[in-house]
Amino acid sequence: MLKMINRWQVENIRSFMPKMEAVEDFLAQKDEFMKATVWDENCRSWYKNNDINAKVSALWPGSSLHYMEAIKEPRFEDWDWRYNGNRFAYFGNGYSQTELDRTCDWAYYIADKDETPYLSTRKAREALTHHGSMDPDREVASFNPSKL
Repeated sequence: MLKMINRWQVENIRSFMPKMEAVEDFLAQKDEFMKATVWDENCRSWYKNNDINAKVSALWPGSSLHYMEAIKEPRFEDWDWRYNGNRFAYFGNGYSQTELDRTCDWAYYIADKDETPYLSTRKAREALTHHGSMDPDREVASFNPSKL
């Protein structure tokens, strides 16, 4: 959400709201996922508005790790953006803030090694989760995604 707010502050955005088709698609995905969970049983729950026939709400359709990975980067394409005038007005006078700061290295992008974040989802996840640092034969709780 902070990435959305940062964009709003910088890019001359008047408002943004989720696209209705994105909301509908998310809810359909959530409803389908919940069919394979205990929450689909005939029981009263806060998650079902205390109604045994209601759809599950307020739960993410997946694990906590799945949630954290899914929301790591905003899906800007799922939002309707409204601008105050020209959407590119934030380009300003054509100078980078770096160029206006005499204490900055204007050639910071020239380096002996690549220090940028990984662009592939797999490589970024492996770096974030310290891939390869754990013994793959260690005992862990049983988890079978194919049963979801």
